[in-house]
Amino acid sequence: MREIIKMIIIIIILFISTPAIAFDKWDKTDIILLSASTVALAIDWRQTRRIAEQPDRFFEINPILGRHPSLSQVDMYFMVSLIVNVGVAHILPSKWRKIFLGAMTMWEVGFVTHNNNIGLGISW
Repeated sequence: MREIIKMIIIIIILFISTPAIAFDKWDKTDIILLSASTVALAIDWRQTRRIAEQPDRFFEINPILGRHPSLSQVDMYFMVSLIVNVGVAHILPSKWRKIFLGAMTMWEVGFVTHNNNIGLGISW
């Protein structure tokens, strides 16, 4: 439960601070896309933690993490992914930010869907 609370705090801090310090003005679409990509990333993070908690039942397909990552490896990977997602969105001009965040959202939704299909579900 502590890890989930930490994830939520990090997500909230990054989400709130990004539009305020961006190089290019953020509009509603940018914020919605950042929200969608962040939520999908958080769900994938939780699902991947469940993979790490059950190595006898599941294995990871992400080559960076390897087949059986530890919880700390999963947490580090997703914290960095979240920071990179927000950071890249922060430096891109609005047009490219929308494309990037839309692509990131679809990318993460694909993994969340795959994880759901193999029995991981979507839960906290």
